[in-house]
Amino acid sequence: MFPLYVNLAIILWFCTTISNGNIEQTVLRGVQTSLLSMYVPSKPFTCLDGSLTIPFEFVNDDYCDCQDGSDEPGTSACPNGQFFCENKGYFGTLIPSHFVGDGICDCCDGSDEYETTVVCNNTCFASHNPHRSLILNLTNNLIFYQTIFNPIFSNKNKKTIKLKKSKHQTSKVIFNATKIYSQHGLLIDKYMDKTIDDDNYMNNSFLKTYFIRFLSQKVQAGREAKRALHEAGVAKKKQIIASTIANKSERQKQLDELEKDLKKLENELKEKEELKRQAEILENAAKEKHNKLWEVEKRAIQDLISRNNQIREIFADLDTNGDSLVSIAELQKHTELDINQKNEFTTEEVRSILGSDSVDLNEFNISVFDQISNSYQKLPEPTRPTPEPTPLAEPSIDSITTQPSLLETPVDEDDLRTHTRSSYKNEDDSADDYEEDNHRQSSSIATSLEHEKHIHDSVAPEYNDETKRLIQIADQARNEYHEVGEKLLSIKRQIDDLKKQSNIDAGPHDEYAAIIDQCFDFEEREYTYQICMFKTAKQIPKGGGSEVIIGYWDSWCGPKDNKYLKMKYANGATCWNGPARSLVVTLQCGVEQKLSDVREPSRCEYTMTFETPLACDETIATTSIHLDHVEF
Repeated sequence: MFPLYVNLAIILWFCTTISNGNIEQTVLRGVQTSLLSMYVPSKPFTCLDGSLTIPFEFVNDDYCDCQDGSDEPGTSACPNGQFFCENKGYFGTLIPSHFVGDGICDCCDGSDEYETTVVCNNTCFASHNPHRSLILNLTNNLIFYQTIFNPIFSNKNKKTIKLKKSKHQTSKVIFNATKIYSQHGLLIDKYMDKTIDDDNYMNNSFLKTYFIRFLSQKVQAGREAKRALHEAGVAKKKQIIASTIANKSERQKQLDELEKDLKKLENELKEKEELKRQAEILENAAKEKHNKLWEVEKRAIQDLISRNNQIREIFADLDTNGDSLVSIAELQKHTELDINQKNEFTTEEVRSILGSDSVDLNEFNISVFDQISNSYQKLPEPTRPTPEPTPLAEPSIDSITTQPSLLETPVDEDDLRTHTRSSYKNEDDSADDYEEDNHRQSSSIATSLEHEKHIHDSVAPEYNDETKRLIQIADQARNEYHEVGEKLLSIKRQIDDLKKQSNIDAGPHDEYAAIIDQCFDFEEREYTYQICMFKTAKQIPKGGGSEVIIGYWDSWCGPKDNKYLKMKYANGATCWNGPARSLVVTLQCGVEQKLSDVREPSRCEYTMTFETPLACDETIATTSIHLDHVEF
């Protein structure tokens, strides 16, 4: 019967011989050693989740057939697949299958880049160096105990080695030692630089006892290190809890103060709203009055322009010889103007209308137009061709106010402008009175150039000083109202934030309240992962681009005995043709707070580890460590 490490060494040699010899076989890349029995080339392959059975040639054909990605362990075809790095000379590891063939060496032996031209240096032996001292110590101990006790086991004089331990304790030691050997056995066998003579194989039971004891001591040392870590972490955790309690009290005090301020601001806002309402009543009344007066004046001016246009049109129609005068003969043709239609429209009757033998445009405007405007009718066009009259330019206020004949009118234009402008300065006069007064003077009105511009631009004149003052008061009232409103909203937001923090389940002692809204980053080769505790988790591309929400705070999702060991962030951005992203954060004891070990075991489902003193266990910190003892 060969020792365990010799058996393993033989197996390792055999495997090496097969791989380096002339035996031709299909290389099945990316499969874990423990799963090789599931991948038999002579049989159809069944997906590891049992969902589908496919021909074996479909395995590693760079097309994803299985939902769990198990048919493509050696390619990047399945987004949720895993590639097993053999890492010869070190420990095997799993990496996401989409790392395969991406031009970056992820396995220390470079086996993930087998199809690319990238040259990967084998760094497995360098990675192993930190473990070599453990292996050498183990080997030296085995040889040391063999040398001492060889005489006891020579010449078949075997003595029974009895462990003065209970069966339970012995089983526990063996279990722990076997667990470590299962992880490091191949490495130990591979690097043993001394061997035991075949004649001494009888000592295997003895050596195994000491081998188990040695590994058990390593387990105990690990436990001691764990206890020391938790002890240091618990000390820091107590400080954080004490600070959290003080912060919680301060938070409640702050909340009480904010609620008092909120009530004051609500009352102040009501007062400001009433002041604003009253100021706007006066403002709107003044604006309405101004606008009404402007509409009245605008209509009056427009009527005046229309009247002047009509005067010019009738005068031009009557002045048939074009001498800029209307004579008795020219007006006498319009018999519709004769008051007494039964008799002939005599020269005397025409003269009584004109006031003289002829009138110019200015006299026509003053004394004639109002007498004939209601009865005047244009004569029908003569049958013989007549020269076209010279087209008159579109009359404007400027032409009316600057024409010499009109400027000679006895109407005082300054009085008109004074009247027009005073209507805005003294808005206590009613608009109706102004309109009536303006109508009485419509025959002689001449508008100002200032208001002509406003009419053509459809823009009202500036408000008067009193209206401007009322607008300023109303603006100030509105600003004060909005300022108080903004303060009120700000305080409401602060109160909501404090209440949300108070309502968060932050651990049995509220210890995790210390990290609410704190953000932690983890740098990976392509992304920066960021968690803002109890808020959001993000994936931020290093090369630029939009950040992706992995999830929003959802709940604690640890085991039943301690749910506070895991955090869940859910309902993140939806993957293309996939589920919404989510994240599970495993909390581990650590003296410092930091993120580590970001993975994507399934598509769009992420895992992270967060080290924090808040996860340290006081029970572990206070546990006494006693090394197992072996006697002969």
